[in-house]
Amino acid sequence: MRIAALSLVLVAGAFAAAESATGPDLVRRREYFHLLRPGVAMAEIAADLGPPDSVTEGTTTYRLDVGRVDLTEQDGLLASADHRDPGQGTEASSLYHAAAGALRPSATELDERDRRMVARDFLRLDRWGAASLRTDRHPTGLVFLLRDGYVVLEEVSPLMGAEGAFANLIARATVHRGGETHTVWRLFDVWARVRPSYLSPELLAAREATLTREGHLSAAKLARKLGDSDGHMGSGRHFDQYYLHDGLLVLSPGAGVKHLGQPGLDEPMTLAQWLQARRAGKNAR
Repeated sequence: MRIAALSLVLVAGAFAAAESATGPDLVRRREYFHLLRPGVAMAEIAADLGPPDSVTEGTTTYRLDVGRVDLTEQDGLLASADHRDPGQGTEASSLYHAAAGALRPSATELDERDRRMVARDFLRLDRWGAASLRTDRHPTGLVFLLRDGYVVLEEVSPLMGAEGAFANLIARATVHRGGETHTVWRLFDVWARVRPSYLSPELLAAREATLTREGHLSAAKLARKLGDSDGHMGSGRHFDQYYLHDGLLVLSPGAGVKHLGQPGLDEPMTLAQWLQARRAGKNAR
């Protein structure tokens, strides 16, 4: 949005002014690196923050109030930013990482992305390829550069080990261009399209009736009542996913998690609201 973009410009200017007048503001440096714009050039970082504290064997380093940030570049563009020694016993935290081919997509790739945008081809993430960026500015999605901006694709199943009906599905797509942000895809708007084929209307009704009746149970007991899930994600700690006609139920018996999502919505209905609506004889939205 224009106001947000203007704010970021003003913040960047404040960084440069503060550092030139009083030396590095290490706290503001940390905030800056957590908001790195996809596709940012190393020259832009230097203009905003001033010269780095060191450059050694291809790594550019800026000190922070806690730890430091190590940067690498590719053809003048930022390729990675790692926060070293960020505290709380963590050795390093990735703030920005570009996969191979992500920074300078070919004209053919850009044309293909333009076609996907026009066709609203946002259902499956794997159709967009692997040339993406991950940034702390957009922690819930993968970033793909466009000719005049970028698109952020948020996954339904963002954890490792995703399998089943919801692996590779895109929950929401937002386009960032010219200082403005627009949501162009919400999976929940076409939710019926991703109902597993084996889940007949009768089986789905029986599942939702069981959830309505047994929703007060613990995640472990509820999972046993519902039976096999439609998908799962997570490594070590698993999260089972169950399709509902108006949402996605996520259970983690090991973590005691019971959660209802409506992929792509900013304010999805909670499980408590869903149960209340069902028990009152109303259709959940």
